[in-house]
Amino acid sequence: MNEDWFDYCATLNESSLQDIEDDSIFLEWALMEGSERINELYRQLRTFLNYKFALIHQRYSKSPVNNNKTKNERNINNCRDLSDLIYEYLSLIKVIGAGENNLAKKIQDIMQRAKLHAGGFEIEILKKIKLLGGSIWKEIHILSEIEYYNSTLLNMVFKTAKLLCNAESTFYFPFSNFYKELEKNYIELEYEISSLLYTNREEQYDVKSRQPKVKILE
Repeated sequence: MNEDWFDYCATLNESSLQDIEDDSIFLEWALMEGSERINELYRQLRTFLNYKFALIHQRYSKSPVNNNKTKNERNINNCRDLSDLIYEYLSLIKVIGAGENNLAKKIQDIMQRAKLHAGGFEIEILKKIKLLGGSIWKEIHILSEIEYYNSTLLNMVFKTAKLLCNAESTFYFPFSNFYKELEKNYIELEYEISSLLYTNREEQYDVKSRQPKVKILE
């Protein structure tokens, strides 16, 4: 992490303040939580650090899988809830014609159009995307706290967190620098877990290829 990580509280210049005044439609979105928004930023930072540790655990730990049935069932339920929320989120961003590479741009475009034409179908979709994103963050945080180490799950979480950060940088413009830096760090985690998954597959293939073949005599 670099020093820009904590640069999200930088003072807004006069032009930025004027932009916020002009964007009165969205001002409530960014400020209505007040201190709760600051608490959310700290929670998201904690979540990232939890996943950073989880990745280190996946790479270096040789401890056995937790066989606590009750805990595993709870983890599975949390994963299922997260998967359902992610599917709904991806479906909504498709409705506005957005994808992984242009989500923030699409949101900005809709906000700009809303200045001229308040309300409308697209604004309602954005509200749903924003609320759903909050629900996904909560599930991601829960999974980070219960220390459920699964490489495939981590890969899904990092991809999703990266996408959420991209959207949040637009929804919460006073904290855009924070979310942009957080997005960069999740991109790094995604790269690391993808590399780890590839290495694990290669090792499994090597083990299978070295297994002796039994010849059946007739």
